[in-house]
Amino acid sequence: MQHAAPVEKDIVLIGGGHAHLAVIKAFAMRPEPGVRLTVISEDMRTPYSGMLPGLIRGEYTADESYIDLNQLTRWGRIDFICDKAVNIDPVSQEVILKNRPPVAYNVLSVNIGSTPPITDIEEAAEYAFPVKPIQQFLKSLQKLEKKNVAHPEIVIAGAGAGGIETAISLHAYFEHKNNSASITLISDTDDILPGHGASVRRQIKEALVSKNITLRFKARAIANNEAEVTLHTGEKLTADFFVLATGAAAPNWLALTGLATNENGFLKINSSLQSRSHPDIFAAGDCAEFSNSPVAKSGVYAVRQGPLLAQNLRRAALGMPLLKWRPQKRTLAIITTGHKTAVASYGKLAFSGRWVWKWKDILDRRWMARYSQLPPMPTASSETAQSQEINHQMRCGGCGAKISSPILRRVLKRLGLSNNTGDDAAIITPPPGAKLVQTVDHFRDFLGDPYLFGEISTKHALSDIYAMGAKPSSALVTAILPFGSESATERDLLQLLTGVKDALEQAGATLVGGHTGEGAELALGLSVNGFISNEMIKHKAGAELGDHIILTKPIGLGAILAANMHAAADHSDFEEAILQMRKSNECASKILADLGTHALTDVTGFGLAGHLIEMADGASLSAQIKSDSIPYLSGAIKALKAGIESTMAEPNSAFASRISNLLVRQENRLLFDPQTSGGLLAAIPAQSSELALNSLRSNGYPEAKVIGTFIERSDSYSIQLV
Repeated sequence: MQHAAPVEKDIVLIGGGHAHLAVIKAFAMRPEPGVRLTVISEDMRTPYSGMLPGLIRGEYTADESYIDLNQLTRWGRIDFICDKAVNIDPVSQEVILKNRPPVAYNVLSVNIGSTPPITDIEEAAEYAFPVKPIQQFLKSLQKLEKKNVAHPEIVIAGAGAGGIETAISLHAYFEHKNNSASITLISDTDDILPGHGASVRRQIKEALVSKNITLRFKARAIANNEAEVTLHTGEKLTADFFVLATGAAAPNWLALTGLATNENGFLKINSSLQSRSHPDIFAAGDCAEFSNSPVAKSGVYAVRQGPLLAQNLRRAALGMPLLKWRPQKRTLAIITTGHKTAVASYGKLAFSGRWVWKWKDILDRRWMARYSQLPPMPTASSETAQSQEINHQMRCGGCGAKISSPILRRVLKRLGLSNNTGDDAAIITPPPGAKLVQTVDHFRDFLGDPYLFGEISTKHALSDIYAMGAKPSSALVTAILPFGSESATERDLLQLLTGVKDALEQAGATLVGGHTGEGAELALGLSVNGFISNEMIKHKAGAELGDHIILTKPIGLGAILAANMHAAADHSDFEEAILQMRKSNECASKILADLGTHALTDVTGFGLAGHLIEMADGASLSAQIKSDSIPYLSGAIKALKAGIESTMAEPNSAFASRISNLLVRQENRLLFDPQTSGGLLAAIPAQSSELALNSLRSNGYPEAKVIGTFIERSDSYSIQLV
């Protein structure tokens, strides 16, 4: 992603919790020149805890209850990495990720919530269902529903607000499905809702009794299996579904970081929300322990910490004094007691009724609107733009714009590519009888995630090799890194080249060299080489009369990427686009070649229409295409309906004059949609097409389809739509 000024400091956020949402919004509305914000989350959506009980009851949809992190960060021109953090190296100042290289930081913040503790209950890790993270809980609930248990027995451990709302919500969930459930709420205390007033406890108990929810006090679970829960007294309770809502436990990996934690593994922070052991690290929400005056594990405090956290992260990056957070002594708690009814608790005061639920609903929707109903995308200030211009003028060109040797050596060493001869060019020797196949591609960053950008760009370049039926052998890269500090440049280069290297290694190819330089934004060029024997070469011009036309991937990637640039792509549509772009064409190429494909090409910048016209013209045939057989990505149709398409679609629409019966339908615009790492287009003998489809679909290309047939050319049209 292009930043307004050269990156000098990196602030990294782990998690998309409530406090971090405020940080994202604050930096989006007022970017700090020279400071880059990066969000790391294993999910593209983050739930709002206040609406989750209503989501289970069916009062809210998932879209109403979740914030789309990808959309929010894209709107704010903030980098987003969708991966799981598994550790922190505070010495090297790096976040260790599950599926990609470490991400370096200058300032770090952690806001990843908590989960119910399970260590005290035997077999809980295998058979119990914690209410957090909510995504996993909802999936587990769906699995229970699929078992078609007539009257499920549900046991919930925990009689705090979370356990009570879960019990009431599950009662409504099964009632809505015309399936009564037997629900038992157990607690190792002698009452519900510790810390709340007597009036609140009385009203909540009345609500539980009215729903036939059984309360068991001084009952502590010590073990469970798939059929029952064992209490400390030895009594066994039948349980088809055992839910844990018993307080909060810190994510296990925090104890591995070397950061200061309390006896329960929560990060110890001071009044500035700063780690007590590492001043460059901050934390907020349930994963942190506010050492000065511990506060309850509640989303209310995470929300309140957000604005101050944003200020302190900015101040820490700029070397300014930090502000202090003073938690309020009392917080308002609103506990839902059924369908659109609730009880409000504030100290010893209690209020109840439908009006309380309506009040809560207004507050929740208003909070969600801050992060989902976004104003026009913010633009860089004139001061920031001027800073960018000045810095650009000060940078050298030519070889003076190369990335420094120490950075390059360190990155290559981490990639395991440092043991080379030191020569400035690579020598490639084709195997006996083989021909060398070469291709070149170049991209500007379109994702804001250097690793994914490197991986997908490489797979896109490799597709040209596969489209010839060849096997990739080696690649050279030209990497342009945004102007920035040495640490920022090294971080981006490591992420980018690791993505390239991983994609090449998956293809059995080697990164043999390249060139690096500075520029206004991240960009990557690849020259890829492959080998093939004469008899195996596939050309796009070899189609024969009667051949079936197979498309291996759905189209519409350009429209979705355009929507994402406008912060208008739904998370699920963007995830599907990423999945398609990361899918290599290697296996598809082999399947099609083995079954006697006459012609082969990949669908890329000129769109389906442009590449199909090339095939038809090369064979002096016409392609008869069934419009309703073309596979589209649903997100692309949504983008078109919103008036968004790729900037390349309009130039590509010049191909319309070569298409007969082109109806004015929205989906037909996708014939001109450019594809990044798109699928293969094959002309295959009709008798082999069914076998090819079955093989493609069983090997990772479920959307592969026969979209038409090559017919005799009787007019000037290259494509006939039917």
